[in-house]
Amino acid sequence: MDSLIFILTLLSFTGFALAKNSPYKEVFAVRPTPRISFILTCSSWIILLLTFGLSLHFYAGYGVLLWCGFMALSILIVSFLLAVKPLYIKWLAPISMLFIVGLLAI
Repeated sequence: MDSLIFILTLLSFTGFALAKNSPYKEVFAVRPTPRISFILTCSSWIILLLTFGLSLHFYAGYGVLLWCGFMALSILIVSFLLAVKPLYIKWLAPISMLFIVGLLAI
């Protein structure tokens, strides 16, 4: 369950980063439309709230601390990838989606 919460948190912060103009342009070479930015922002908030709920459900009081740690690690990974290799962000979302589907299938 830890890995599912972490991957969802990483996916959420990837969406937050791609909702902004400069990271989106670095990754996809075009600026996002306002609709794409809105969809990315809303879906990222939904995923982040989902991870908060999952953390509280499975780990009770310890879940909040775990969730904060996963958020910090996710922000660190996304910011590092955007600074060093922005194109890796393009592959992060599909790979994490496949990982989530694999975890849910088990």
